[in-house]
This record gives sequence, structure tokens and C-alpha cells, in this order.
Amino acid sequence: MRKNTDNISREDALEAFKPRGISQDAWEESTVYKTIKALPTIENWIPTEKDNPKTDGRYIVTARVFGACDPDHKGPYTDEVGESVFRKGKWPMTFNYLPCKIIAWQPLPERYKAESEDNQMVEVGKRYKVYTPMKRRLLDEVEVTEVAGNAFYCHSIAFGYDTAYDLSDGIVVEEL
Repeated sequence: MRKNTDNISREDALEAFKPRGISQDAWEESTVYKTIKALPTIENWIPTEKDNPKTDGRYIVTARVFGACDPDHKGPYTDEVGESVFRKGKWPMTFNYLPCKIIAWQPLPERYKAESEDNQMVEVGKRYKVYTPMKRRLLDEVEVTEVAGNAFYCHSIAFGYDTAYDLSDGIVVEEL
């Protein structure tokens, strides 16, 4: 087994984490195997100069982040990896509240979903109550205006502004 895992390949990771004595079929059905297979790799990055997503939604991005006083993107920067929303053909102008330029992206891996979880879906034009995970606290009452994958865009009935939520974050929705 490899000791230095700084740049371990997906194949090496699968080999390193495979339990001894497990059949290949059982291994390929395991959560660990599926998680390693879903991890992003350097080969999956798509430069924004070459292409952008075809659909609105959340993506893994590399953001070139500039200082708070540098909205023109001319000063020093750092490249950070995180999640961002692509909407109406555009990336946001900020990342963690700082000016940025999204320079590369890739799709999010499919989130783990227990077999017992209900497949929550929302529909455009319908009204919902939006709760924190485990339905601990009511966050909002909304009318859905657009759906993009697990994300949905809506108008807050309670607060009177447009916003977005993502079912991948574990929020719970209940039709009004």
C-alpha cells in the first residue's frame, strides 16, 4: 500500500481501501467504492474559456479570488475550490463575498442518498414551506419560479424577495 497519498490515483485509492476477502461485486456496491469513483479529478476540470454548463445549477469550481478592494481583477489573487451556482448563462462575480472570476468547473458528484429517503421534488408555480434539515425550523414560505437539478429558484412569500434553495443541502420542503 502507498504511504504518500498527496497525488494518489483513483485506481490506487480503490486498491488501497478495498477490504481483504471481499468479492469484486460486493466491493463495487459498497459506499466507499462509490464515493471514491465519484471524487473529482484534475482530468474533469473544464476551463470556462472553453465551455460553460448547459444547464443552471450548482457546480464545483475553481475561483480566482481577488482582494475585497479589487473588483477589476488586476491585483494579487488566490485560486480556491468550492461550490458555486451557474444561472442564466453566468457565473457569480463573488466567491465567499470577495470579487472573483470562475476559471474552471466540473459537475458535482451525485450526493449519497439513503434508500429510505423520499425523493423530494418541487414544481414550478407551486408554493412550499421550506424547513431546515430534520424539519427543526421553518425558514421560508416560497413560490417556485424555476428548477435546475436539485436547486430551485423561488420568490419568498414571507419576505418578498427572490432567492434559491438546494435540496442537496438537506432542507425539507412541504407543499402549502
